[in-house]
Amino acid sequence: MNRTVFTVFAALVSLTLATHVAADDSRWAVRGYGGYISSVSDEDVDTFSFDGFTSQPVDAVADWQGELGSSSAFGLGVEYRVTPHRLGVELSGMFANLEGDLTGVASVAGLPSVPLSEKVLIDYTPIYLGPNIHLLKKDWPVDLYVGAFGAWTRLANGTLTVFDVPVDFQTESSFGWGLSAGLDARLGKTPWMISAGVRALTSDSSFAVDLSRNGDDPLVGPIEFDLYPVTVLAGIGYRF
Repeated sequence: MNRTVFTVFAALVSLTLATHVAADDSRWAVRGYGGYISSVSDEDVDTFSFDGFTSQPVDAVADWQGELGSSSAFGLGVEYRVTPHRLGVELSGMFANLEGDLTGVASVAGLPSVPLSEKVLIDYTPIYLGPNIHLLKKDWPVDLYVGAFGAWTRLANGTLTVFDVPVDFQTESSFGWGLSAGLDARLGKTPWMISAGVRALTSDSSFAVDLSRNGDDPLVGPIEFDLYPVTVLAGIGYRF
């Protein structure tokens, strides 16, 4: 699903480039980039039931420590200059595959505590929309800008194995906000440019792990993650 969205997005950008001619008063900019996302982590405490694995439901408490590790990413962005020199609006998206760890201790009344350590893999797709303020004159060879954005974040296609048992992985989309800064350096008199930037995002996201045999209630979850990723970007852009 995520790859399909990016394919359609890239096709629309390509069509836009094909139907416009670069001009001195160009207001559009397209940036393709690779990136690196820093690690994000959070804690949560869950109460759950072993219904489906025992003859009778058994209440337990798990103290979880979760961490989504750093990852490489790729993305695409389009910006339109609302005013010729200063104000732009940018729509961009990114895709990354985050690998994480869930560790903790499960406690059942009358039984020794059980350590928990599981691997999780999640597709991470944020979509950003917000204004950019350009700080330098448009005819300069270097363009420096800062911005703020709202973001819709999707976690999907999660995989998790607990005690060698594959489980269903439920995720939720979330909204957040953030700040960004970027730099474009033109390549001579051509419309091409080298782009770099950094983004800091905050959003709430959650997932639930279903271990019950009948699929009625999640055995573990929802496990809440507050995401605070910082992403460093570098790539190539085109003005038209």
